Amino acid sequence: MLPNSFNLAYNTYAFKTTVGERMRNSAFLALGITLAMMGIADAHNEWGTFNPEFNDEAAPLLAEVAKLNDTAPDEDARYFYSRALLWKPGQTLKGCFIGGTQAERKFIFDSAAKLLNGARINIIIDFQNLNPFPDCRKDARGLYPEEIRIAAGAGASCCSAHIGRNGVKKANSDKANVFLGGRLEDWQVWHELIHALGFFHEHQKPGAPCRFDYAEIQRLWGWDATKVKTNFDRLNNDERDFRLSGGFDVKSIMDYYQSSPTMLVDGTRSPCYNPAPAKTLTTTDLEGLRLAYPMPASPASHAERVTRARAIIDLAGVSPGLRELLESE
Repeated sequence: MLPNSFNLAYNTYAFKTTVGERMRNSAFLALGITLAMMGIADAHNEWGTFNPEFNDEAAPLLAEVAKLNDTAPDEDARYFYSRALLWKPGQTLKGCFIGGTQAERKFIFDSAAKLLNGARINIIIDFQNLNPFPDCRKDARGLYPEEIRIAAGAGASCCSAHIGRNGVKKANSDKANVFLGGRLEDWQVWHELIHALGFFHEHQKPGAPCRFDYAEIQRLWGWDATKVKTNFDRLNNDERDFRLSGGFDVKSIMDYYQSSPTMLVDGTRSPCYNPAPAKTLTTTDLEGLRLAYPMPASPASHAERVTRARAIIDLAGVSPGLRELLESE
């Protein structure tokens, strides 16, 4: 998590650990890029992943960024656009909880620690206090100032997350941006935290060989056709430019497993058939995390590139949602 590893920083008066060289005040994770396919209500417990409304919000931003990137005049401008939904390299994100007992919050924190221990990426999440884990508190505007706001406990849905910086847009800052309610397993926490920091679903990579039976998914889950399409269509080749990892990996923590083989046109013969959730990070997952938040990158060098990009780009035709993200970069 920090410039020294995909690690946790623990509060000095709570307890010490050896998860990384640069321990400080709490913390956790980072990774990936652009677009999460998840939502809040009616979360799908089979995967512990989602409700699709979040993707409906993020997908247009991804398409818009792809077009801007295609016409960007130079490398700094392309860098600026492509990181629209990513956090800054080396950034410290504040974390807090909405709901949940201290024991439930500790489980989520400990799961994050397991995730971050070996990845060596350049970002921090600081929970500010571990005893007790802090509540999120709104400011005078009625907004939460923290970047990572986790809804936990019996009153929260499971499981979903806003994609990266989309979760701190003003319209989204009055609520949680990561939803981890109920009884959890580690892999559910990991999947959602990875979404919150920027990763796609694995089965939506352009090269993924998955052929889904959309009508069957509608029947099994009760979704409408638009929601199924949004969450299962592959990204196009332009959008692939914003991926930070290699080819399709059926064992990725970000891949969906199938609650029924009938979800796939080829059933159990499909190379995408995956009857159980992934519970560990793969080389593909780690590659993406490290490319998104590389250790050598610094906040200063990022700021310099953003300044150079701003001098040559024109945001006049950019949508209000994307403009808000780019102007806050």
